[in-house]
Amino acid sequence: MKKSANVGNAIRVLEKDEELTNDQLAFDLNLSPQMISHMKNDRRVMQQDIARDSVAMYDNPRYTMEILHEFSDGFAVPMMDGKAVDWHRLSLLAMLKKQFEEALEALKEVDFTKPPQAMEKHERELMVRAFDEILDARLSLENWLIQLQEDYNISIKKRMKAMTPRWKARGWLQ
Repeated sequence: MKKSANVGNAIRVLEKDEELTNDQLAFDLNLSPQMISHMKNDRRVMQQDIARDSVAMYDNPRYTMEILHEFSDGFAVPMMDGKAVDWHRLSLLAMLKKQFEEALEALKEVDFTKPPQAMEKHERELMVRAFDEILDARLSLENWLIQLQEDYNISIKKRMKAMTPRWKARGWLQ
């Protein structure tokens, strides 16, 4: 994890979604309004401890996703905010289904029984294509979950905490 990151977009998302002013956000995070303004305009970075505290304070999945994406240096998926995205749960579900179908089709092309070091160039290209299709599906899934939280008021954060004992019981987590 990065120790600090530019989070201007994340702050703008949080202020809009939660209807916060700079002053209220500054009060909540124990920062000056000027610091919030500087971070919002990417003139100053947010430190990891402030990011952690802010994610704990606000159950806002769009903000959390933006923060995770920035602090993970691109490992966590970003918010979809392009012109081709219709933020309605049914549109996002249709996109998700399409991305999962494409990922499953791409996976059919890969021979997973062959050791990675024995793959030929064209087989490696098929693997990379399948990998990319899986990432498309992951992006669609995580953004769809955000829309579900907003539409149905079901907290992703709370559900993840509630699911952890089940995953541990299944031996998926320690």
